Amino acid sequence: MKLSPFALATLLLFGTQSCHQPGSQKAQDGADSVKTETPQQSKLSVETLTLRKDGPQGFNVSFDFVVDYPVQGPDLVVKAIKENILKSFGDYKGNDDSQKGLQQIADHFVSHSVNEINKLYESEERKDVSYSYEGSIKMFENTSKYVTYNVDYYLYTGGAHGMPCKYYFTIEKETGKLLEWNDIIDRDKLESLSKEVKKAIEEQYYKGKPHNWDDVFQFALPEQTPTITADGLLFNYTSYEIDCYAAGMPHCILPYEIAEKYMTPKALTYIK
Repeated sequence: MKLSPFALATLLLFGTQSCHQPGSQKAQDGADSVKTETPQQSKLSVETLTLRKDGPQGFNVSFDFVVDYPVQGPDLVVKAIKENILKSFGDYKGNDDSQKGLQQIADHFVSHSVNEINKLYESEERKDVSYSYEGSIKMFENTSKYVTYNVDYYLYTGGAHGMPCKYYFTIEKETGKLLEWNDIIDRDKLESLSKEVKKAIEEQYYKGKPHNWDDVFQFALPEQTPTITADGLLFNYTSYEIDCYAAGMPHCILPYEIAEKYMTPKALTYIK
């Protein structure tokens, strides 16, 4: 089944982060981190919500997400986390960052999916049509200086395969700022950093086999902001960014003994 115009619109609505890592898959090797908490960090607390919505009888439609939703902590940090949780669902036009607002996203997906299926298929064909949106938005690391979330989902609206997504966002606790490339990496050192990341990707993801980059998939640093972890800087690519869909989602961790010389003075304070 080919994607219809509405299915494509739905895809854009719920997938505008330009990433393709599925929430239904296991976490990536080497890209997980153990969440730790000290008394100083415990000021930020979350409630794990399960957002689940199924289509009416006769429709194979489902929405299923697990979300670590902040319920207590510094106002700027809690506000920033909520804003980025909403953004992770794409171009959702509402501004309700409450638990009720999250449930409305589930309702919206299911109702529009049912309408789409009604337009495309006769009633006897509906049992063969599956629309689903599933994943998680989980706290990945929580330190005294920053908190990082992992967004991991899979959106299927027909076709040979769905659209997966996996990315991270990090909030500075002092200011509530969303960290971006310029906050972490010295832009004057991108060329040298690119060589280090390429080497690490080939060693860690492609298991030591040099990859033949071509005109279709050329190597470049990822669009996604590097993630500060306990073990080093995590560089995470989306599907199709530097390789084909079947190759998965390349990623690597650059140890700090290598990464430090490319980081901004401010970013270095997060790991010291």
